[in-house]
Amino acid sequence: MPRDISFYRRLPKAELHCHLDGSLRPETMLALAAKDGVHLPFHDVPALKKAVRAGEIRTSLEDYLSAFTLTLSVLQTAPAIERAAFELVEDCAAENVVRLEARFSPLLHQTHKLALEAITEAALAGLKRGAEKTGVSVGLILCGIRNLSPDSSLAVAKIAAKYKARGVCGFDLAGPEVGYAASLHADAFAAARDGGVQITVHAGEAEGAWSVAEAMDALQAKRVGHGTHLIDDDALLVRAKEYGLALEVCLSSNLETQSVQSIAEHPFARFLRAGVRATLNTDNRLMSDTDLSAEYQRAAEIFRLSDEELRRVCLNGIDAAFVDKETRTALRASTERALAAAM
Repeated sequence: MPRDISFYRRLPKAELHCHLDGSLRPETMLALAAKDGVHLPFHDVPALKKAVRAGEIRTSLEDYLSAFTLTLSVLQTAPAIERAAFELVEDCAAENVVRLEARFSPLLHQTHKLALEAITEAALAGLKRGAEKTGVSVGLILCGIRNLSPDSSLAVAKIAAKYKARGVCGFDLAGPEVGYAASLHADAFAAARDGGVQITVHAGEAEGAWSVAEAMDALQAKRVGHGTHLIDDDALLVRAKEYGLALEVCLSSNLETQSVQSIAEHPFARFLRAGVRATLNTDNRLMSDTDLSAEYQRAAEIFRLSDEELRRVCLNGIDAAFVDKETRTALRASTERALAAAM
């Protein structure tokens, strides 16, 4: 029987793929624009939502990414970045997200010439304040950008390593995939790994399964963002399972970027049932008009997930989190207790 959304809100969940600049509250965008003198082409929440909501007007990954010019325009000061990070933790806590790994690229927040360090510190401060208020376990993933220079990605990777002890948990490469191989940024990934920072890579969303192989083989990624087209290569799927690769699946976003033609056709359930460590995530809460509970409900109803499969998805998120052994042990134990109570 279909379950009410309240059931999915009670489930303890990990949000491992969530872009800070794609998950602002609409009201906050308007408030920040007014405070910082930023012109936006709308003046109320309904108009804002219509302007950025991907499902209505986006037909490709590149088109989807174009909406970020609006959100980024109000995230160019340290107080704005800190507020957005704090509010994201609050929003996650409200739906029982127990582990949040927010991600963003400091490279995209330098309109006012803020240093990469200052931008990173602002996000970390907001996440920390949110964690202290809510009890959510938090981490920050810094992103290089595929269509920017490899040197800029290397600079971000060095910042990730510098701030590892202060809350940065991962390094990623985001941005348009077609024509911008992740391996061009290999030096950045090496610097992150050398600094003890975990690796995730956007791959297999707009490009084919080969880009997932590239993430594993050339960049030593432990996780892949999206990875939808991994399903196109049976041998690689088996190898990904053996490798222990975790997939950061974002159902609604993948539909909006046309990585899949319908959610019913999404390979998420096939990944899960093949034994691949598949997780559920939002990608961009504002652009996709979603939260993690809605993504869980969507998956459960469309793919007819059993309670055991739902439980496995929840635990996959904990097992794939970029945390130390002690934190993972504690998170897994508390998540198992909460699952027993909720299900």
